[in-house]
Amino acid sequence: MHTCQEYLFAIYLLSKKYDFVRISTLAKFLSLTEPSVTLQIKQLTKQRLVLHRRYSTIRLTESGQQMAENFSNRYNVWEDFCEFALDSDSFNYQDIIELCELSSPRVLTALEKYVSKISRKEDQTYESTIE
Repeated sequence: MHTCQEYLFAIYLLSKKYDFVRISTLAKFLSLTEPSVTLQIKQLTKQRLVLHRRYSTIRLTESGQQMAENFSNRYNVWEDFCEFALDSDSFNYQDIIELCELSSPRVLTALEKYVSKISRKEDQTYESTIE
């Protein structure tokens, strides 16, 4: 089950990579069928989070963009945590998406502080090996 936030985040990521996003591109990215993506895009259009006309491209509205950027920040915190704190790059996109959707703002703030602390320590260790 893909959430509204995941759709917005996927559109956000794809729009950074390509000039435009189409239903087919989004469906492939999310590993879904085009009809199911079309239904969700209709809902997001009604909620004024995306702009889309039949057989046209998909664009985020200002509020959709804000939600996608917020989710992107959450994704980056979890991705950094998995990489630095767990020393593992075995977590895939879907694993991190699920972590994002389950975490509260309080948990994210704590993770962000923890990852920042760890990355500073790694930077210091790296710098001391260069000197």
